[in-house]
Amino acid sequence: MRLSQAIAEYLAWKHEAGSNYERTERCLRSFCRHTSDLTVDELANSHLVDFVERFPVSNATWRLNYFAIRHFLEFLFAREFLAPFAIEAPRPHRPQTFLPYIYSVTDVRCLVRATARTQHPKCAVDRRTLRMLLVVLYATGKNWGGTRDEVR
Repeated sequence: MRLSQAIAEYLAWKHEAGSNYERTERCLRSFCRHTSDLTVDELANSHLVDFVERFPVSNATWRLNYFAIRHFLEFLFAREFLAPFAIEAPRPHRPQTFLPYIYSVTDVRCLVRATARTQHPKCAVDRRTLRMLLVVLYATGKNWGGTRDEVR
């Protein structure tokens, strides 16, 4: 059985179950092109590793691709289209480039107080609504030191 035929069967099975597999479908078709549509019994873990490591992507995209192919291979194992093998693709550690900024209680207090100032007439958000939004966001977030009563 060719890989393209196995992918078509897998996607048909998923669609019958009511799943919307558009993202997975694109990934699997890309995997099929990447492996030159070889036969299912020629598949090996190296094909999975080669595919998910072909170019740098975010951790989230890497996981989506990896698990889409992994679930497809498990489908093949379960139906005995493919002899089981270890499915592994270690994700290289890429340091996170995003550094979050955590507002201090003083920063939040200044932001809330700033909403009382006259806003631009073309601003679509009323100053009271903006103040309430900031207070709700602050109150539902993690408390990094001060009490929520300090923000007034």
